[in-house]
Amino acid sequence: MKLNVRRFVPGDETPRRGILLIRHGPRTSPDIPPLSAMLTKEGIAECISLGSIIEDSPPKVILSSPVQRCVDTGVRIIEGANWTLEVKHSEMLGHPGPFVIGKINEEVNKLVAFAQENDDWSFLHRHVAGEEVPGMRNRMVGTNNLLNELYPSFDGYVLCISHDSIIAAVTAALGLDPKPWPEPLEGLIIEKI
Repeated sequence: MKLNVRRFVPGDETPRRGILLIRHGPRTSPDIPPLSAMLTKEGIAECISLGSIIEDSPPKVILSSPVQRCVDTGVRIIEGANWTLEVKHSEMLGHPGPFVIGKINEEVNKLVAFAQENDDWSFLHRHVAGEEVPGMRNRMVGTNNLLNELYPSFDGYVLCISHDSIIAAVTAALGLDPKPWPEPLEGLIIEKI
């Protein structure tokens, strides 16, 4: 499958077809937050603003990681765009996402616990760099799973809301430099050629 892949920042045109994969809006908490981190007031405003910017080019479907800040990002984009769409959950976009093997993975849980205790999230950076990490799928395998499950079979595009570590791994797997990792509401446009 040949793909046209490019970065997306708010203000760019949305794709005519394919996937627009973005990071959730700005949220509370440290750099690598717990699942409970929510959108900030500024984050809510930025999501609404993005919605108003892309109002004239609605997606056919909005899919989101089930993590609440991602769902809220979609809801606020819809609000800003005045669309009549719903946000649908997809575990392919987070919790667990395309890279963690299984819904509950003790190897990954240990890595996360160590990372939280030591403020050392290097296992995610190693994964994005292409290294094998216990309990995680190879970045190309996970990316192919994501594309196979989420790429639309219809005209138009799907708006997918996920997390920076997932988007960075997809970015690297598809041949772009993953640095810098996406800021809130930034991401990728992925179109089949």
